[in-house]
Amino acid sequence: MAQEVLFLKEAGGRLSPADGHSAELIDALPAGKVYGATIKRKRNVQHLKKYWALIDAVWPAQALYPTSKRLGNAIKRACGLVDENLDPVTLKPYDEVGSIAFDAMEQDEFEEFFSRAVDLICNHILPGVGREDLRRRVDDILEGRAK
Repeated sequence: MAQEVLFLKEAGGRLSPADGHSAELIDALPAGKVYGATIKRKRNVQHLKKYWALIDAVWPAQALYPTSKRLGNAIKRACGLVDENLDPVTLKPYDEVGSIAFDAMEQDEFEEFFSRAVDLICNHILPGVGREDLRRRVDDILEGRAK
């Protein structure tokens, strides 16, 4: 049975358990066996909230999209976050908006996507609004100073 173990990279390149649960799982492994692992940077839950705060900051200031969900999907599409699918009846390909869920995107990928989304907003959706102004608005939403 596969178990998720979290590691912390230390100075010098050594990996150590990131928490008590991970340490217990490693300690329980029989010695003398070979184990495999897939290494990926864990997503930051605050960044997921940050994306939706970005959408909440932009949606009231634009008039193209009737809902924040549509705005969010349009931004994902414009940033290239699409998956090609195939219609089972017509067999015609179509694009679906991709996901920013934890299991769909690693942290580094998310950071690149988020940066592209901010650029898109500042250049096309709210021209004239700078990155820093938008960042402050998002921070205000995240910290409860604005809705």
